[in-house]
Amino acid sequence: MKSNISPLQARASGYFVNVIIIGAVIISLLVLFYIVYRTLTKKFNTPEWIEAQKKKPITARDLKQATKDLNLTSDERDLLWEIGHKYTNVNIIYLVQDSDKFGDIFRQRYQDFIAANASQRLISVLFTLKEKMENFYRRDVIITSTKNIEAGQTLQFADKAGVRCNAVIADNRTEGLILSIPDNLAKGQNKPDSLSRVVFSLTTANGISYALTTRVVRYQQNSSGTVEMLISHTNDVKQLLQRQNDRVEINSGCTFAAVRVSSDSSRKNDVSYTPLQQKYKGVLKNVSSGGCSLLASLPIREGQYIYLEFHLPKKSDNIAVGIITGTDKSDSPGKFLLHIQFVKIEPETKNIVLAMVNKFI
Repeated sequence: MKSNISPLQARASGYFVNVIIIGAVIISLLVLFYIVYRTLTKKFNTPEWIEAQKKKPITARDLKQATKDLNLTSDERDLLWEIGHKYTNVNIIYLVQDSDKFGDIFRQRYQDFIAANASQRLISVLFTLKEKMENFYRRDVIITSTKNIEAGQTLQFADKAGVRCNAVIADNRTEGLILSIPDNLAKGQNKPDSLSRVVFSLTTANGISYALTTRVVRYQQNSSGTVEMLISHTNDVKQLLQRQNDRVEINSGCTFAAVRVSSDSSRKNDVSYTPLQQKYKGVLKNVSSGGCSLLASLPIREGQYIYLEFHLPKKSDNIAVGIITGTDKSDSPGKFLLHIQFVKIEPETKNIVLAMVNKFI
């Protein structure tokens, strides 16, 4: 029996069948890839998987991502890898959220640097790496609602007499936060009234401070008969502003002088700061890596440059040049508080200040 299909039609039919088969295979592969992707994504976002990663040292993949996210230099990248393997057996990136443990690791590396007489450049790298990690990995855990505050943390507030009190979050429930309050406050007359609005303050484990304003719902007794305070949930949670550079109190004598500023027009950004011969005595009140406050008997105007000689632990002869950003009258008669921003500071001096700020020394 002869077929009515021509050779041309047969070839076309075969080609069509092949296209269908190839298309089916491609679709099957895409579906398979999608299923695998969803499975892995789900796995990588489970609490169990995340906890498992926290218990492992930093991986090459972690290092590559951190280098990109933090814009690390090669020195910072190498130091992160070294610290992540030699100074801790857990993932240091996840450890950033625990400011005490994270600080202990960097403190140990700093002390080992000092013991080995490491260069000031390497010590500077240590501090810049620490700052980059804290700024990046802690920015995603900002609290915006009391619903996100974990039990066990301490809130501070003032009672009706203005006395500061501590309250520990016993539980975070749908109806609000259950606070354990001091027994003397619970039995006294100065506890905030029910339905009154109260400002609470909170400092988290990663060192971020907040102020939250909410209402006291009621007081109640728990199963053991202890009085607790129930406060309502609120989104009125404000992160408290902090100085760009933390300062440490010094209160030690120092010497300062006016400065002659000169530049070489033939060399870009080549500025020299020469202290004048006449020097004065003052008191260095506090210092940070970016500036300081100086108590002096001269009301030097804002915008003037100033030369400083002062003492710090580990180094007695520290020199810096700064510009005065503000001048306030002091509580001491005839004294003025000069606020100074450094424009030039010795690397070793800056590292010592950073070590003091971070409580490494």
